[in-house]
This record gives sequence, C-alpha cells and structure tokens, in this order.
Amino acid sequence: MLEDITGSASQPIPQVADQATTIETLRKENAQLRAELAKSQALNETDEKNDRWQNAMAQGIGYSDEKSTTSSISPYRLLKQLSGISKERMKSGRIRNSSDFDYLPKPSDHEAQLEADFVRWGYCLVKDAMSPEQIQQQLDRLIEHAQAEKQIHKLIPTSRNARAELVNNLVLKGQVFRDAVEFKESAAQGGPLVDRLLTKIMGEGFGLGCAHGSIVHEGGGLQDLHIDQ
Repeated sequence: MLEDITGSASQPIPQVADQATTIETLRKENAQLRAELAKSQALNETDEKNDRWQNAMAQGIGYSDEKSTTSSISPYRLLKQLSGISKERMKSGRIRNSSDFDYLPKPSDHEAQLEADFVRWGYCLVKDAMSPEQIQQQLDRLIEHAQAEKQIHKLIPTSRNARAELVNNLVLKGQVFRDAVEFKESAAQGGPLVDRLLTKIMGEGFGLGCAHGSIVHEGGGLQDLHIDQ
C-alpha cells in the first residue's frame, strides 16, 4: 500500500490500540469517573449551598463590581440576551457582515496575523482558503447528493417551512469532501495553512468531529457566526 503524501500535514496519524489495551484504559477511566461522582455526591449531601447554581440562574447575570462586562457571575441572562439579539436580527431580515466592524478579523494569508486574530477573537479568516472552482465542486456534489436523498425521503429539514436542509456525514458522500477534510490542496488550496493553524490550536493527531452540509433556500432563516460544542 502506497503512502498518501498529499493528506493531512498534522501527522502522525494516531495508532489504534489493541482490544485488551482499550478495555483496560476504559476500565481505569470508568473507575476514576465513579470515584469523582461519589466524591461530588458526598459534597452535595453536606453542602447547604447546593442550590446556589439554581439561585444564580434565577437571579440572572450579575457583576462582581456591579458594572463590568467581564466578571459575570451567572451566564443565564447573558444567554437569554444573545438569544434575543439573534431573534431580532432574524425579524429584521439581516445579520451584519463582520466586515462592517473595522476591529474584527479580516481575511489574511499571513500565519502570524491569523494566529493573533485567533488568540484575540477566538476565530480567524483564512484568505482564499478555497478557490471559486473548488467551492463550486463542493456545491455541485452537495446539491447532487441532497437531491438523491430527497428522492428517497432521507433529507433532513432544518426549518419549519422546509426552506433549509441538512446532508449528514459528507465524508461518506463524495471524494471531494474527503479531500477537503484532509486539507488536500486539490480540494482546498489553503489546506496546508489551515492544517498548521489547527495543529497549533489543538495539537497533533486531532480528530474531525463532524462534516455536514447545510443548504438554505430563500426564506430559510438567518444564523449568526457560532460554535457548537
């Protein structure tokens, strides 16, 4: 078998442990989690303030100095406020582009700038990470597969009015998607740069959690930049 030298530069690919080693590792983790759970339960039984989290949620967000926006005690009202902002933007029919704000990260191909943006803002924008032709290849394959799934009633609607759809597990549904998640330049011309950045952020041998395709038609709703976790 020939080695694919065009794949991920994050190297090396982790070796899968044998069954006995995996089982022993899981048993140790299970024992540790049981011990931590028992300790937590014991603390709750003796702690008269075990309802403080519920109280904090009921009180909403507060600040240790009564004004700072960086010392929140509870995230409850903050989450509620952010949800309200998104709803208002959806009602207005427009979410402002990040380019409207001079201080937010701008597309760049300079690695040092991208690293600085990530440290400051939690995200960075890689300039021309994909060419228009590469984007079109992915779009064509995504739409093609979505139509096929729709014919067999497997397409997943993500809006009440059926104006948005989801195609799951793209790595199983096209070589172009597999090449993209491996950061091959044939699928994403900026792939090696993205791979280096992710390796610095998450370490070598990181794993991809999911690769889904979202199709939103006119009237399918708006969505802010966000992270799922």
